[in-house]
Amino acid sequence: MLCQVLSETLGPSSIYKILAKLTSRRAIANDIGRRTLSAVSRGALSILLSLVMVGIVVLAPQESISSVIVASSGNLIADFAGSGWMSQGTWVFLHGMNSHPSVWDWVESFMRSDEGVPLDNMLAPQLPNYEPLGDWTNNLVTWMNQSGMMFLPDGSVRVVAHSFGAAVTLFLLRTAYALQHGNAAELASAISSKCTDLASLRGRSPAEVACYEIVAEIQKQAQNPSLWIEAANKIGAVYLYHGAIRGGCCACTDAWGLIRTPQTAASVCVLGQVNSLLWYPISDLTWDGSKTIVNIYGFAGDNHHCSGLCSSTGNIAQDKEVTEEDQRLLFTKDGDTGTAVSGSYIEVFGGYYCHSDFSNNTNGSAEAMVHTIAVYPSSTISATQPVTSSQSVTAAGFSS
Repeated sequence: MLCQVLSETLGPSSIYKILAKLTSRRAIANDIGRRTLSAVSRGALSILLSLVMVGIVVLAPQESISSVIVASSGNLIADFAGSGWMSQGTWVFLHGMNSHPSVWDWVESFMRSDEGVPLDNMLAPQLPNYEPLGDWTNNLVTWMNQSGMMFLPDGSVRVVAHSFGAAVTLFLLRTAYALQHGNAAELASAISSKCTDLASLRGRSPAEVACYEIVAEIQKQAQNPSLWIEAANKIGAVYLYHGAIRGGCCACTDAWGLIRTPQTAASVCVLGQVNSLLWYPISDLTWDGSKTIVNIYGFAGDNHHCSGLCSSTGNIAQDKEVTEEDQRLLFTKDGDTGTAVSGSYIEVFGGYYCHSDFSNNTNGSAEAMVHTIAVYPSSTISATQPVTSSQSVTAAGFSS
């Protein structure tokens, strides 16, 4: 009875809002969007909310959930209606390796002030920093499920992912696509054939172990694919920022625990070897064009030195942690600042910034990121041919 009363009184979207705030560990905002909630409060409420969630699953009519969230004034998605496309939907911000949700505070602030995105529409989970790719992705899916995000309409979630968080997001989309189409076994087998190649680095290296971990995760999800597929279905658009999607500087060395988190670094090392199997064809990542992926890449250039792991390479097309080639799926040459498009996937230069400048809005990097995202709602990305460096991109779409 309690579950029924709460479900009928609050509505699924309100329950979602509460659950999302608890599980994201971001609850009450200050001027730049930082939110905290005591562990005691979370623990005390989690039992009640677990009961409420059961009540929603059993009692709330599924056909009413979408309309409640979209149409009810004051609920999650309806706030700031008419203030711009970014004010609609739910925004999820994913941090990278050795990071935390507060790196998004400046970005959240500009999304609120410049684009009218309601505070309650922005969530940033704290995910473990030491996990390999498969485990990290599974933690993301678990968080989405526990936060009640599975009650949202399909395609209503927009993910903004930095660094390794970008690889996690793409791995979810790619694996879920394979699960949906029944070819996950083939994907796992193809990657497995590459894992033994990594052994030649230093015997049975951490990278080889991380490679087989990816294979094992795909095989595990193939046994019960529904949750990963459902999570991927909720995502309508992805915005990658300086993503470590094809490797990272010194990642294979870090896999031995010399600098960064070894398990995660080992996964980044593996991406340098198997990205051709995971990320191509790009249409698999975009689910045959039904999802938008905007890859915002950047690097130091001649006028902005980013000292760090990449510095010893002497490559100006790096941002301290990853090179331009590491960040891009349509890479052509170092130092290129052009735009490239493949279906509903687009790569756009986001400026001469270091890897984590956005966390402090260094040189206006956080604001620049938000304004870049604002140019690319999913409805404008419809080109089927690559856009060359000589072509320009406008807010209304693509033009020569």
